[in-house]
Amino acid sequence: MQRSLRAVSHIDWVMSLGIFMMFLAWFFIFIKPLATPSTNMEPILRVASEKITANTTWAVETIPLIIFSNITGTEEPLIVDFPFAWNQTNFAFSDNTSFLLDEGKILFMANITPRKTLILVHTDQNYTHTPPYNSDLTATSDAATVRDMRAEFKGGMIKTLTYRERYLMQVFNITINTLQVEGQNTSESINPLAAKYKMQSTLINHTSYVFPAKTRIYNLIRLNNPLTTPQNFSLRTTISNVTDYYSVQASGAIDYNGTCTDIMTNYIDLHDSLAGISFIFKDRQNISLCATNSTLRMSAYFTLTNDTSYEIMLHEGDYNATTPYISPYSETFGATELQQGVSYKLLAELNRTNYTDLKAAWKYPASRELAFTILNETGGEIYSYQPVNPTETQNIFAKETDTTAIDQYGKRKKVTIRVRAW
Repeated sequence: MQRSLRAVSHIDWVMSLGIFMMFLAWFFIFIKPLATPSTNMEPILRVASEKITANTTWAVETIPLIIFSNITGTEEPLIVDFPFAWNQTNFAFSDNTSFLLDEGKILFMANITPRKTLILVHTDQNYTHTPPYNSDLTATSDAATVRDMRAEFKGGMIKTLTYRERYLMQVFNITINTLQVEGQNTSESINPLAAKYKMQSTLINHTSYVFPAKTRIYNLIRLNNPLTTPQNFSLRTTISNVTDYYSVQASGAIDYNGTCTDIMTNYIDLHDSLAGISFIFKDRQNISLCATNSTLRMSAYFTLTNDTSYEIMLHEGDYNATTPYISPYSETFGATELQQGVSYKLLAELNRTNYTDLKAAWKYPASRELAFTILNETGGEIYSYQPVNPTETQNIFAKETDTTAIDQYGKRKKVTIRVRAW
């Protein structure tokens, strides 16, 4: 009896082992090919996701421009020295403010406060600069009209200025060492942001800019070559329809009995009760006012530097309209920052890539297929790369990676890279 029980026990053990071995054989033959663990696809998915990021990442250079202003206003023209060797088509303001890059300076209009920060962005892409809306500047090769001001030019230089159809300035010329400067070349450039008139002589270039919305003329004098000896420069003009003058140093009624008044100042305003004209210089100059009959001749004498500028402003009423502009603002550039992220443009290019070329470049397994989708922060589809479709019986494995996209204006947004493989 004992021998029989022992035999049965051995038989049960042999049968159990046989059943287990049959199960293992059945599992490896039939089940494993249909249930490849997803971890086997993880390296492929990870490499594909990394390739997408590597092929679409770029850098946007950002630099803050900080304006410290003594005035507040809308659409204020600003002219700032520009120290960067950038092509105008490869940079912009982050808010797409329209600008001109000219004569080593950047010219633009902005709403300014006591402290305002604007961001410049620089990439290898081309930017489309939108002109200012509703520009009231009308300009031709010999005249510019904005609001109540009309400026006429001849030979690249101001000829006359009228304000509300009244002449305020009728004669304008410049001399160097008592010799009147005549331009060998003149040019004009008309843009919705500014009308530019330029006179080029042997020694200097004189450039005038007229902006929209403001009855002002900005003038820049640049030397063609560095000076070896000081050069005496004078600006002479004839002023009409004014009765009084004002500067910080002196003020009073204009005496039209042939007398002259000399003032050392960087600001002079000439006006009557209706309107006036202001001259604003960077530094204090010797200003001479000589009046006879009904004519006032103004002369400004100063020594030329490599970068000399002055401003003419036409205005309503007396000098109070322009004294805030004696020293309106200063500026400085902040530290450069290099921001990296996924480029929408490079994603679009990748989305158009030939599938065979992409698999070869990425060394993707020939027996495997892939697709990817780029989603925005709300889950909406931006791009979908689906060169081939899986069959209904194929197992599809997926991996999602969150990253940051940055556009050409430096604006950052979250995007998700969803890679699928089978």
